[in-house]
Amino acid sequence: NGKIIGIKVYCSQIVFQGIRISRGSQIYARSIDIELPIDFNAIISKPWNVFSKSFIDSVLNPGKPKLVRPFPVDFSATLTEEDLNTSVPIKEGIKEILDELIRVGVGAMFGSLLPKPGDGLTTTLRKI
Repeated sequence: NGKIIGIKVYCSQIVFQGIRISRGSQIYARSIDIELPIDFNAIISKPWNVFSKSFIDSVLNPGKPKLVRPFPVDFSATLTEEDLNTSVPIKEGIKEILDELIRVGVGAMFGSLLPKPGDGLTTTLRKI
């Protein structure tokens, strides 16, 4: 068994499914418990011919490590104004939130909900 204290990955720019992050971002995973398929005690307990197939198979091709339990992953990103205005999924998500805020908030002033977008209410998000 083994424990990885942490892994940190820095990215200078990310573009994924229409979302752009041009400043930097980082992903950090910590406290990763893994189970290694190598039995180190068996390897060091007896003399080995380092050129033998069994040694090479047991040390160089041990198999994949197994994750013992889920682990937390932290993510941070810095978005620029250009990122927000050119990333369609982000812009659409913000528009949906604003549509609902307008529908509920303005509707509260009139004492009833406004219609949903597409049912008579039209909003346009021009720039963030």
